[in-house]
Amino acid sequence: MDFAQYGHLWRRKEVRRLLLVAMVARLPHSAAGVLLTLHVVQTLGLGYAAAGAVAAVLTIGIALGAPWRGRRVDTVGLRPALIPSIVAEAVVWGVAPHLDYPWLLVAALVGGLFALPVFSVVRQSLGVMTHAGQRRTAFALDSICTEVTFMVGPALAAFVAVDVSTVWGLMGVGASAALAGLALLWFNPPTRTGQPGAVPVTDADGAELVEVASGPESAESPAPTEVAAGQADGASGLRRLLGRVPGGPAWAGVAVIVVMAVAFGAGMVLSGTDVGIVAILREHGEGASSASCSSSGASPPSSEACSMGRCTGPSRHWSCSWR
Repeated sequence: MDFAQYGHLWRRKEVRRLLLVAMVARLPHSAAGVLLTLHVVQTLGLGYAAAGAVAAVLTIGIALGAPWRGRRVDTVGLRPALIPSIVAEAVVWGVAPHLDYPWLLVAALVGGLFALPVFSVVRQSLGVMTHAGQRRTAFALDSICTEVTFMVGPALAAFVAVDVSTVWGLMGVGASAALAGLALLWFNPPTRTGQPGAVPVTDADGAELVEVASGPESAESPAPTEVAAGQADGASGLRRLLGRVPGGPAWAGVAVIVVMAVAFGAGMVLSGTDVGIVAILREHGEGASSASCSSSGASPPSSEACSMGRCTGPSRHWSCSWR
């Protein structure tokens, strides 16, 4: 496995700083699911159905707020768009653990709506901070860092909830999310071409530059013949099955619709993982084990293996196909 391109990107100070800030910024919300579940069950004394409802409301808020927050980044710039999120993260999660259940649902919705748009900001920034030949490798490196964050976050959340308090844990989510937003505010990574830190795309005369791939495969190069043939066959069959939507937007092709459907299905499955794992462990008297299992989505004997799989899986996949 060739890690040379990962090392090349990691040695770039601005890329490394962005990825490290992103890991810190994603940590609070990777912990929020487990903390909310344990708070509702352990502190408020309610059932897992109530805990699942809070997680669902938070997810709905994020789903509704993410396009809006991303649009604000595009229209007013990164710093003005981050300020409402920073304030909301600190206030909402500072107050939420002291609320009764009905108001906790409202707080979860508001917290989701104003969640720090770290995922979209980091991907946008990486897209303009790298050339075409590096872009896929940069996204793969970001995916690996994200998986590391989601291994550490739930484990840390369960440890704090069991050994300290879910109230302090949720307040810590708000404080750390606000601090991460301030770090992004200070760093101010570029989110579009032409901004400081973005790679140039035109020369002094305004002519478009041809980006040269830094590896054997460029982001613009065609897929291998067998892959392209499989994609074409699959798309053709889906077109016959689904047909064309009259007057639909140009971007809503079959491939886009399928990817969105798969992402929706995966999200529905994964969104119940934290609640399900905590419920099973507490039912069997293994509440403390949730710290290791929540980070991997596995039972205790296999938690270490699954955690390693989460980290090495993206690395193996992208190093083969995105170099």
